[in-house]
Amino acid sequence: ESVMSTEHSTAHDTYSPLTMIPLISAIVIILGYALGWGPITWLLMSEILPLRARGVASGLCVLVSWITAFLLTRFFMNVVDHFGLDVPFYFFTIICLVNLLFTGLCVPETKGKSLEEIEAYFRNNEMVSHAS
Repeated sequence: ESVMSTEHSTAHDTYSPLTMIPLISAIVIILGYALGWGPITWLLMSEILPLRARGVASGLCVLVSWITAFLLTRFFMNVVDHFGLDVPFYFFTIICLVNLLFTGLCVPETKGKSLEEIEAYFRNNEMVSHAS
């Protein structure tokens, strides 16, 4: 009985608020993704893909997304073991920068536009506006 109470008090005595940093960081990352980049993929698919190809194209987008997630999860630790923890995060940084560049240069503003206007933009590369 004294061994158990000693182990318990030792574990309690070594507790530090710093041990909460990984948990809080994970929560912040998940919330940030859910409120930021996460839904954008689904929004872009619904707005930008042409109606006649939306079903097949959406399926391909989801397939690529899941394959990418699988490959990332499968090989992350291999990359960390061979190159160190900083290399995957440099890679993620490059992907984010390319994503920002792509979004800024290739994704049109669709606020207030109908799906037909958006589809016409990609056909003609010119957004038609019916402003009064």
